[in-house]
Amino acid sequence: MALPNEIAVPSEPQAALLRDVERRLHPKTRPTERRRARSARLIRKMAWTVGLLWLLGMGGALSGSLMASEGFKVDALQQQLQQATRQQQHLAGLVASATTPSALAADATRLHTTVAPTIVREPAAARPAPRITLADRVTVAVAGLWKALKRFEAGGRP
Repeated sequence: MALPNEIAVPSEPQAALLRDVERRLHPKTRPTERRRARSARLIRKMAWTVGLLWLLGMGGALSGSLMASEGFKVDALQQQLQQATRQQQHLAGLVASATTPSALAADATRLHTTVAPTIVREPAAARPAPRITLADRVTVAVAGLWKALKRFEAGGRP
């Protein structure tokens, strides 16, 4: 046994036994709650990020497919417009050829009628537009304000 002022140095087997006892008395601590909470927050953030990216991808794919289908509709409508324009031009040509004076005269003789002459009057001389003066503008503005005041007095909105 060692004296109180001497440092006791345990032998190797005793040192191993002391380490084993200390290890059992102070077991390794598991991850603390703070570390677990931090890990849980990180996992939640990653899940939100992955979910958001997935939603953005799905939205992009959906908008792309909608734009493609609308593009096909636009092409079909443009073809219909071109066909209708050609048909309108053809019909306008038929009307123009059927309303010429010689065509009208030929139709009149075939139907045993006469064509009345068309009298075209010359348009009347255009009168100059009245000149609006500053006094006219002020009069109109005052009249509008007066009407608004009367409506307000009657209980309506100005």
